Amino acid sequence: MATPSILAAQKATTTIPIVFLPPLDPIRLKLVKSLAHPEGNLTGLVTIAEGVPGKRVQLLKSTFPNLSSLALMFDPVVAYNVVSEVSETRQAADKLSISFDAFETKQPEEIDHAFSTIVQRRFRAVIVAQGPTFFIQRQRMAKFAQENKLILMGASVVFADSGYLMSYGPSWPPIFRNVATCVDKILKGAKPSDLPVQQPTIFEFTINMQTAKSIGLDIPASALQLADKVIE
Repeated sequence: MATPSILAAQKATTTIPIVFLPPLDPIRLKLVKSLAHPEGNLTGLVTIAEGVPGKRVQLLKSTFPNLSSLALMFDPVVAYNVVSEVSETRQAADKLSISFDAFETKQPEEIDHAFSTIVQRRFRAVIVAQGPTFFIQRQRMAKFAQENKLILMGASVVFADSGYLMSYGPSWPPIFRNVATCVDKILKGAKPSDLPVQQPTIFEFTINMQTAKSIGLDIPASALQLADKVIE
């Protein structure tokens, strides 16, 4: 269920139980009071977790020790991106002495403009934050990055499967499976207010070796050993 649909459902009823999946930050969206105590008729699961943006930067730096510049492409419509993703990525880059800048992209045509600027300014790597536009445009973005020999990292394995060089983030299948468990509890009488919002516990680091070869990059054995999945 996309965020606009969840907000519409919340507006429509305060009594019918609603299980959401996966708004990025239900607290900032004012869907729940807290993750531990939703205090309303909504609960569900999220795909955010503390420390993930910084971990992406660390993985890039450990794989490419000479990396000196990094861009983040984010959708400002997604509240979590604006409040947390940008600041956490910037802090991680600063600690590793990597120059950093963030680029807002809300529409497909803005992606092209952002990529053009990134190439002109000679950024070496790009992290793409979570967002529905990026998901829809992921294959086109992967093609652009390969053509311009950019290191592109996405937020989940689906992006690496689509041609990104790397991805790091929560594993989606367990999150989706847990929706059924949450719904089952409600059908058996549990109240959404008593069911904590579930955060991801399983994370995946993926490397696409096909992409690495296409842009002429050598991936060190140490990075391959860290990867949960390697696409040959």
